[in-house]
Order: sequence, then C-alpha cells, then structure tokens
Amino acid sequence: HTRSYRLIFKFYHVFSQSNSPGASVTPFYGRLQTSIAMPDVCAKCGKPFTSGSILSALDKKWHPNCFNCVNCGSSLASQPFHVKDDVPYCPPCWTEKFQPKCSKCGKPIAPDEQYMTYNEKAYHKECFICHRCQGCLAGKQFCIKEGNFYCPECV
Repeated sequence: HTRSYRLIFKFYHVFSQSNSPGASVTPFYGRLQTSIAMPDVCAKCGKPFTSGSILSALDKKWHPNCFNCVNCGSSLASQPFHVKDDVPYCPPCWTEKFQPKCSKCGKPIAPDEQYMTYNEKAYHKECFICHRCQGCLAGKQFCIKEGNFYCPECV
C-alpha cells in the first residue's frame, strides 16, 4: 500500500531576463509529490501483515484472528456477520442488540422472522394469539379486553 505525501516548497522565480537591479521577483509556490511505501496493517491491532492469511472486509484488511464481533468477541473470519456504524456483529449479538423485542415474551425477533405489530409494539407470530383459545390472530380480526387479545369468537 502506498501513501502519498505532498511537501510544499517556496522559491523565487525571476521573470526578468536581465540581471539588472530592480528586476521583478515574484514568489512561486510549487508542489513536490513523493511516494513512501507503507506496509499494510491490520484494521484492529495495527500490526503489519508478515505471513499467513489476510482477511478483507468492510473495505479494510484484518488478521483473521482480529476480525471479531465488536460485542462478544467471537470470530467472524468464517461466518456471516451484520454491520452497524462500520463495525461487525455476529448474528446472535445483532439480533439481541438491534432487532425489535416481542412485547409479549420479551425475546428478540430474528431478522428473517415474520412478526406482527400493533400500536407500534412487535409480537412474534406465535405470541400474537387469542388469550382464551390460543388461536393465532395474525391476519385476522381481534378484540382487546383488559389488555389481552381475543378472537371474535372468544370475546
């Protein structure tokens, strides 16, 4: 990996061809660009890669043992992961931290799981049931009595 550094230098350029006194002198600014070879370093530990595998993820390079879930520290080198604010999370931590929680059982709702919402509250499909007969109310009419859901037959 090469990083470029620019150095600014100032020198005077004489516009007059004569060496006579009073020749006009104007400052001139130029840019000197040089390339300095910098070794690639791990995005987590900052150490260079000496040998072995380099894992590339999130537009960065990592030692495989450095690419971990930011929450629990489990290795993400060979498993799927989620990203929030440019940091990686394992699927269980992602679900626990960022997925909605069921208002009935309190457990997180998995990213690929169907769920119901009522009054801005989320419910697992299996938790959105009639209080009396335990029948699923997903996609059906229901009534609320004393804070519980009921199918029309059980009201």
